[in-house]
Amino acid sequence: MTDDGHVVCDAGIPMIKDGKEYFDGFIKQKHRCKYYKSKDDSLCLTGSVTGEL
Repeated sequence: MTDDGHVVCDAGIPMIKDGKEYFDGFIKQKHRCKYYKSKDDSLCLTGSVTGEL
């Protein structure tokens, strides 16, 4: 996690919030890579955006 509370991916890039999931008794905050829907997915250093993991 960064100092301002963002979750960090394997490449060290801060992820952005992408909604919530509601369960019995708790709410889970979802996060995603900011390059998830980017046309230039070469910015993802881990390959998780392109499925090359």
